Amino acid sequence: MLEMLRTYLVGTALGCLYFVTIGVVSAQLRPLPAEMLGERLLAVVPMVGTGKNGDYVRPKYAPLPPAMPRAGQAAPTMEDLDLLPPQEKTAKERERFAARKRMIGAFSYVLSDDGKKAIVEFVASDEAAFEEILRDPEVKAFRKKDIVLSGAKKDEAEAEFKKVKKDFELAKLRTAGY
Repeated sequence: MLEMLRTYLVGTALGCLYFVTIGVVSAQLRPLPAEMLGERLLAVVPMVGTGKNGDYVRPKYAPLPPAMPRAGQAAPTMEDLDLLPPQEKTAKERERFAARKRMIGAFSYVLSDDGKKAIVEFVASDEAAFEEILRDPEVKAFRKKDIVLSGAKKDEAEAEFKKVKKDFELAKLRTAGY
């Protein structure tokens, strides 16, 4: 009788452990592909900036890093960080937030062989952030979703990128998104 009870308890415990393990493993979040996190644009752009006094050398249209508070300056407020709940925001703050959606939020680049241009992946939460880049005749740009969905666009983009960087591979250019 005692042996049957022990066998029953061990079997029940193992069964519970099995189902808990399966539940935990299947409930884990799967990572989203980076391409789903924000709008993306790949472009060949000139390098700008002198590298002196805060004029960073960077690809054209790449955002500058945010200014850091200097010693003696006040720390940023909740309004500065846009942490106020929506009902407490003024019209000006809502307008500032809308303008921020039209900004480039992240980028990564590969420098060209001659160092004068860069192949850049820009990321923004809204495609409107790319309007100025797409209008620039000096820039050759491709929407990443077009490259991913169309083999012809991918070939055209890679050919354009290899004009400035001979050993360029599209997989080298990955930018975190929103």
